[in-house]
Amino acid sequence: GGNVSLMPPALAPTSSAYDPRAELGLQKIDVLAGGDLCVSPDFMQVEGVDTREDHVYFRFAYNEINLGVDTAVGCDYSDVAACPWGRPGFRNTLWWDGAELVQDNARPPLPGMGFARQAVVTVDLGAPDELVHLLEIQLDSGYEVQLGGEEVSEQNNRINITVRFCGWGPDIDAGDGFRFHGSRLARWFSRRCVTDEDIVHTAATSYTNEGGAVIVDGEDNMVVHLQYTERNLGQQFANASFVRPPTLGWTNLMRYDGEFLANSTGRYYLAAGDDRVVDVSRDYGLIVFTPFPKLDLNEHLFELWLDYNEEIAWEKNRNNYWWVKLYFCTNVILRQYGRCGCKGDLRLGPDVYFGRQSVGQWGGSVCINPMDTLANGNFDVKFQVTNTDDMALKDVEGGFRHVAYWDNVPIVVSDLRPKLELDEFRQVGFPDGVPLPVTTTDTSRSHTLKVVLNDKPSSVPSAFPRGGPANESSLWTVVDEQDYSNNVYEITVDFCGLQPDLDASVAIYLGGMPVKWGDWACLETSNVAFTLIGTGETKNRLEGIDVVYEETNVGFAGVPAGYTNRIYWDDELVIVDTDRPALGPNARRQVAHPWGFRDSNVLSLPSGTDFFQHTLRMEMDALNAVAESEERNTFEVKVYFKSAFGAQPCPTAPPPPVPMQPSPPPPLPPPNSPPPTLPPPPSPPPP
Repeated sequence: GGNVSLMPPALAPTSSAYDPRAELGLQKIDVLAGGDLCVSPDFMQVEGVDTREDHVYFRFAYNEINLGVDTAVGCDYSDVAACPWGRPGFRNTLWWDGAELVQDNARPPLPGMGFARQAVVTVDLGAPDELVHLLEIQLDSGYEVQLGGEEVSEQNNRINITVRFCGWGPDIDAGDGFRFHGSRLARWFSRRCVTDEDIVHTAATSYTNEGGAVIVDGEDNMVVHLQYTERNLGQQFANASFVRPPTLGWTNLMRYDGEFLANSTGRYYLAAGDDRVVDVSRDYGLIVFTPFPKLDLNEHLFELWLDYNEEIAWEKNRNNYWWVKLYFCTNVILRQYGRCGCKGDLRLGPDVYFGRQSVGQWGGSVCINPMDTLANGNFDVKFQVTNTDDMALKDVEGGFRHVAYWDNVPIVVSDLRPKLELDEFRQVGFPDGVPLPVTTTDTSRSHTLKVVLNDKPSSVPSAFPRGGPANESSLWTVVDEQDYSNNVYEITVDFCGLQPDLDASVAIYLGGMPVKWGDWACLETSNVAFTLIGTGETKNRLEGIDVVYEETNVGFAGVPAGYTNRIYWDDELVIVDTDRPALGPNARRQVAHPWGFRDSNVLSLPSGTDFFQHTLRMEMDALNAVAESEERNTFEVKVYFKSAFGAQPCPTAPPPPVPMQPSPPPPLPPPNSPPPTLPPPPSPPPP
């Protein structure tokens, strides 16, 4: 009738770190015993961070599991006064680097047979640093479970976890750029044109003394008011030390063309997410930016290092180098050199358009087809020319030209281009298109179309045609640009949708007379060949017609060999041309069939010349062996013989049938007329 304890309780902990960002159904990162935990701002309960003390409060969860059979009970519930903590239950303890971190007291009884429950505590991990820390968890650290029944084993009540701080620290940033005179922004990692609006000149003065000597008073200098921004993009305040107040602070360094310009020293505490303007002019006065002789047409480099000596404690990202390249366009520069050190910069947009269908990108490839051509057969190539890039600092003056190359051979020159203002872009093409030599070039392989902006006149032959009016052909200059190296653009071009197209040209020659297809002819006696066969007075007259027709390929691809042409005379097959040879794009040739009474495959007149109308019909590629862009390969002419009519002229060709016209609508009734009388209804049928 008593209770038998088959196995005493046995506690075992596991652990997990919660991500508090998920409000519904908290997500966790499981950490096995002896594992490694990276404590980062992404998995923090940051609401509890005390930035003054720079402590991190972390929400930590662990599991209690009773692997025994009996219930794990701490202090006896019947004698609470005897419990060490004045409450029943047992206690768990968390240690941080060997020091007690927190006690989780008065844990209620835990049933056996593998029953598990979760405990959640918030722990103070102190200030984030770069060290490796040890977090320890011990269940029943006061051994109170013995009061309710001794545990089977105390060896599995403690686990260790290695903890590191990751991605936690300040991140100093220099904002978008620096400013001259607090107004115009010079963006970092870009180029900037410096004008008289940005600088202050301190010119030297000279005079001649009584002795005739020239006295120079002062120096020629350019000075600037300079401002830049410090901001902290990190999760932790920036300081040269975690100790407050700082003793020295960090230093920002500025250089110009590799030479020291100024320091911003004693930089101190900057909270996470804050920014502030550093006014170098206010702190240090006007900066002597560069001696006057350095105001030239060259490129100059302004550099800024934040935290130059890496004094900020535990900074997250130490890539604190920033630069701007400067060019000058001041009155002094214009007087001395006659031009600016600041220039425009021509570039092309990413896309190139061929007609209305095909679009490619420079540096890529495109497949074009005949639908992309203009009426003159040239390809309508358009692209976008810009003066908007980071290199562009001024307008690009007009008077330049672009040149297009096909497989590195110049094929067309643009018209004279007008000025392209700063930050402007426009769509550009060639007025008459680009004559890509499709009909004379192998269309089965890839080709390269290259466009060179602001190209040199020496790049093309002197007799090469220029676009635009003829009187402009000699007005071609290469204008100043910031960078010429980015003026060459290429795209790989393939041809698709290119098919042959057989055609019989305009006319056929019958007995030497040209007859247009679709027309009619009145052949003279001289157009008909004949032969008299027989002896004595009995002779037979055999007649025929010499036939010459043309084969033309008006397509963009070659016609393969092996097709067949047929010619009919009044629906009777008279001429068959088989196994025709290949015919290239834009090629043509004549096919002749002179009549001979002993020859076959000729046009003979069995009944001789007569009074009737005859039809000659030709079918090119009669067996449809060639896939063509246009399959209209049947051609006809009507034929009469003038000799059969004597002195009378040949009949005219029959007029085309007159199409039937629709019946006119009935006339409208006069105004104010009574409505029309309706017919009486039909009589009912007889019974």
